[in-house]
Amino acid sequence: MLLRSMIAAAALSFGLLAAQSQLPLIPFPKQITMSDGSFILDRNTAIVAPKSFEAEYLQQQLNTQFGIPVTLKTTAKGKNIQLVTDKKIPAEQYQLTSTASGITIKGRSGKELFYGIQ
Repeated sequence: MLLRSMIAAAALSFGLLAAQSQLPLIPFPKQITMSDGSFILDRNTAIVAPKSFEAEYLQQQLNTQFGIPVTLKTTAKGKNIQLVTDKKIPAEQYQLTSTASGITIKGRSGKELFYGIQ
C-alpha cells in the first residue's frame, strides 16, 4: 500500500512539473491564465511606448534574437507590443498580457517593465 501511495505521489508531482515545464519561466509567475490564440511577431509589429531604455532594449532583442526589425512608435494601430507605465501595479511586479491582437506589458516604472521584457 505504501508503494502505491509513493507511486501516486510521484506521478502527481511529475504531472505538476510537466505542466510548469510548458512555460519555462523563472521566477514562475504568481498567476497564469491560459487562453486560445497566439500573437505572431512580424515586420509590421511595432513597439508602442515613449522613447526609453526599455523600449530600445526590447527592439534590439527582437532584432538580434529573431531577426525581426520592429519599429518604435509612440502611437500605433494594429498588432503591437505596448509598454505601459501604471502606478497601480505594485513595486517589483509586472503584468504581461498576450492575445492574438497584441502584447501589453505593464509596470509601475521602467524597472518593472524591464522585468516583463526579460
